[in-house]
Amino acid sequence: MFQVRDHSLTEEEIQQGDLILVQACSTPQDRDTIVVLVGGKPTVKKFYQEDEERGGLQSTNEELKATIANTDQAKILGRVVAVIRKY
Repeated sequence: MFQVRDHSLTEEEIQQGDLILVQACSTPQDRDTIVVLVGGKPTVKKFYQEDEERGGLQSTNEELKATIANTDQAKILGRVVAVIRKY
C-alpha cells in the first residue's frame, strides 16, 4: 500500500493523500494505473502500450507535462487495484 504524494492523476480521481493498494506486476496492461520508480522516486501514472516492447507513462493532470518517461527509464512496481480516501 502506498500513499499518493503528487497530483499527477487528478483526472482519474486519485488525489494527493489517498492510499492505493498495489498488486505487484512487471508487465501491466494498456491503460492500467501503475506505480513506477522514476529517478528513484515512486509515482503513480497511466501506462500506455506503444508497441510490443515499449510503453509510455502519462499523467492525467492537465497542469502537468503529459508524458514523463517511457518504461525503459522507469521500474514498474505494480498496478493500482484499489483507492482508499479518508474524509
